[in-house]
Amino acid sequence: VPEWQCANSRQCSILARDEASPGNLSLAPPTSIMIAAAADGSKSDSTWYDECATERCLRPPVGNVSWIGDTLRPERCFMHAFKMEEMRSELKGKWVVMSGGSNAHLSTMVFGNVIEPKRFGEFITRDVLDVVWARNGTLLRLERAWWGELGVSDTGNGTWGPEIVSRLDRYLGRAHHEMGATRLTFILAQYWHSTLQVLRALHEGSRTTSSPWGDSEQPVIFYAQTGIFYWYCGVQGLDYCNRKGIKNIGMEATVALYERELDSLLGYADQPCRSDRFECFLATDAFDSWWDDTNRQFNRIWAQSAKAPGSAVHFLDFYQLGKTKPEEISGGRASPLLHIWALQIILNVVPQSSLLPSPACPQPLEAPPECHMGTEDLAPCPVYAGREVPEWQCANSRQCSILARDEASPGNLSLAPPTSIMIAAAADGSKSDSTWYDECATERCLRPPVGNVSWIGDTLRPERCFMHAFKMEEMRSELKGKWVVMSGGSNAHLSTMVFGNVIEPKRFGEFITRDVLDVVWARNGTLLRLERAWWGELGVSDTGNGTWGPEIVSRLDRYLGRAHHEMGATRLTFILAQYWHSTLQVLRALHEGSRTTSSPWGDSEQPVIFYAQTGIFYWYCGVQGLDYCNRKGIKNIGMEATVALYERELDSLLGYADQPCRSDRFECFLATDAFDSWWDDTNRQFNRIWAQSAKAPGSAVHFLDFYQLGKTKPEEISGGRASPLLHIWALQIILNVVPQSSLLPSPACPQPLEAPPECHMGTEDLAPCPVYAGREVPEWQCA
Repeated sequence: VPEWQCANSRQCSILARDEASPGNLSLAPPTSIMIAAAADGSKSDSTWYDECATERCLRPPVGNVSWIGDTLRPERCFMHAFKMEEMRSELKGKWVVMSGGSNAHLSTMVFGNVIEPKRFGEFITRDVLDVVWARNGTLLRLERAWWGELGVSDTGNGTWGPEIVSRLDRYLGRAHHEMGATRLTFILAQYWHSTLQVLRALHEGSRTTSSPWGDSEQPVIFYAQTGIFYWYCGVQGLDYCNRKGIKNIGMEATVALYERELDSLLGYADQPCRSDRFECFLATDAFDSWWDDTNRQFNRIWAQSAKAPGSAVHFLDFYQLGKTKPEEISGGRASPLLHIWALQIILNVVPQSSLLPSPACPQPLEAPPECHMGTEDLAPCPVYAGREVPEWQCANSRQCSILARDEASPGNLSLAPPTSIMIAAAADGSKSDSTWYDECATERCLRPPVGNVSWIGDTLRPERCFMHAFKMEEMRSELKGKWVVMSGGSNAHLSTMVFGNVIEPKRFGEFITRDVLDVVWARNGTLLRLERAWWGELGVSDTGNGTWGPEIVSRLDRYLGRAHHEMGATRLTFILAQYWHSTLQVLRALHEGSRTTSSPWGDSEQPVIFYAQTGIFYWYCGVQGLDYCNRKGIKNIGMEATVALYERELDSLLGYADQPCRSDRFECFLATDAFDSWWDDTNRQFNRIWAQSAKAPGSAVHFLDFYQLGKTKPEEISGGRASPLLHIWALQIILNVVPQSSLLPSPACPQPLEAPPECHMGTEDLAPCPVYAGREVPEWQCA
C-alpha cells in the first residue's frame, strides 16, 4: 500500500510534557550533524569538514545522502566543490546533451547560466533547444523548436515516430560551429525508449545521414532523466498522456514496461558509453510525494542497474537529492540548487576529475537565496514582468551563483529566526535542550496558529505562543461526550482514524474507504456502533455531480439523523464532502436538520466539534480536468475560474456558519488542505483566500492551517496525505481552543511533545504494516 496508508495504519501514541524529551529530534546518523544556531545567531562548525582523510566520490552517490546546509554529504566520501568559474572551465569544448522532460529542461537552463551567466531566465518550453558558444564565450547560436516547426507530423504516440530523428538533422546533424566550441542541447524524450534513439543518433547518426550528429570528435556528456510520463499514462491515465497505447494499463504493467525499456537502453548504451567520446548519466526523476509510490518502484529497478558491477553508465540519483531536501521541490520540479548539484556530481566523475586531490578534507558549498525554492525574501521574478508563475518557474528564472571551498562558510545552514532553534546532536549522540522550553512567561495560543510556524523535533512551535501538549489519556478525556464530525476527503478520513485511535487505541488500522463512517462509544468506553457506507448503500442514485444531490442529506438520516446511543456517549463521524458547497450542507443538516426530519441530526444537546477540510478536488476538476473529476460542470474551467469558484463557495459557507458556529453547541474548524508540492501553486492561491478569511476579526469559525503543518515538515507528507503526527497535531490545536481550554495555565513554560516511529511517515525502521498482511500499500496508508 502507499506509504501514507501504511503510516496511518499504526497506533501513534505520543508523549507530552513530563513524558517527553525536549530535544526530541530524530537525526541522521550522529556523524551527519546539522548546524545549529547559537543563542547569538552565530553558527557552529561541523567536524565533518575536518575529516581530511576522506576519499573523494569517484561515482555518483546512490542511496543514502544527507545535507549540511547547502552541501551534499554522501555516506562514505565527499564531492569536490567546484566554483562557478571552474564549472565553466570544465564544460568548455564539450557538448552537453540533456534528454528528458521539464526537470531536464530546467537543468539545461541552470547549466547554461553557469556557462554564460543570466543567459536563461523565463522558462520557454520547446521540444528542442540548441545553444553554441565560441571558444571565447561569444554566443554563436540559440535555437528552439517544436516538433511541428521541424516538419514532424508523427511523434510516434509519445515515443518518437520515424520522422523525428531524421528531421533533427536540420538542427543537430551538422556541427554549426567552430572547433573547440561549447554546445548545450535539450531534447524532449519522456520515455527510455526515446532516450535510446537520442543516444543512437548521437553515436551512429540517423537513417538520413548515417553519421553521428554534430562534431564526431567533440566530447559528449549525455544526461537523460525520465519517469513521470510512465505514471501519467500507465497508472493515472491522465488527459495529457501522450502515449495512448499504455494508457491505464495499471501499476504492475507500467513498472514492467519501465524496466524493459530501461534494460533495452542499457543494453545499447554499453558500446557508446564505454568509448572515450561519451560520459553517460541516467538520472532518476525528481522526488515528489504526489507520485512517490510509483517513483520508488521505478527507482528500485534503476538502483539494481546502478549497483551492477562494471556498468558503462553513471547513475545519478536525482530523486534522493530532493527526497532528502524536499523544501527544494515544488510542483514536481527542483530548485537551481539541486540542478547545480547534479552538475557538481557530473564534474566529479568525468575523466578530468581524476586530477582532483583524494583523500582530502570535505569541502563546503554555499548557495544564496537565488538558488533556493521559495520567493518570500526576494523581489518578484523580474523576467516575468509581474505575471504570476509557479514557484519552481520563478526560482529557476534567477541566476544561481554558488560559493565553494574557501569562498563558503562551513556552517552554511539557513535557519528560521535564531530563537526558533533546532536541536542538534552532539558528537556522542546526546541531545541538547532548547532554551524555548525555559521561556516560562510564554502565552498559550488561544486561536489556531495561521502562517509562520516551526518545529523543535516533534513539537510544533507557533510564532508568538505555545500549544499545551495534551497526553493521550487527556485527549481521550477531552473528547468524551462530544460528537466530532469530520467533513472532507482522504486527509479528513485519516484524521478521523487517528482521532478514533486516541479514543480507543488500535480501533482503526486498515484504510477502508467509504463515503460515511459513524462510530459511537458508551460513557465507559465500550463500542456501541461502527458503520461504514457508500452513497449507493444508502440508496443514493444522484450524488449531485460531486456536490451532493437532493437525496444525500435525507438518506443520511438513516445513519445520522437519530441519536443511536445513550446520553453522554462519544461519537465520531466522517462524511465525504469534497467542496465547500457540500460542507455547507453538512453543517446545515447538523444545525437545522434535513428536509425529511426538520430537526438537527443526532442529539441536539450533544456538543459538536465540526472539522472540515477540502481543496484538492477543485484542482483535480477545474485546473487539471482529471479523469476522476467528479464535478463535470467545472472540468477544465482553468486556474482563474477555479480560484474564483473556491472563493465564492468558501464565502457562502462562512456566511451560513456564523449562526451555528457562534452557538454554545458548536466549535467549528475549517482546515486548509495538506501541503503537496505537486499542486502547490493552486493550493497557495486557495490558501491566500482562506487566510484573508482567517484574519478577519470576530469570525465564529476557527481556521486551522493544516497546509502549513506539512509545508514546514514535508517529510511527514506522502502522496498528498499526512502522517499520524500531523493529524495528532490537528487534534492538539483543536483541544487548545475549545472552551474547556480556558482552564489551562497561561502564561506558562512551552511544553514538549514526542512521537515514536509509529507516528511518522517512512517505514524503514519498522516491521511491514501488519494490518495489510504483507500487501504492498502506499507509504501514507501504512503510516
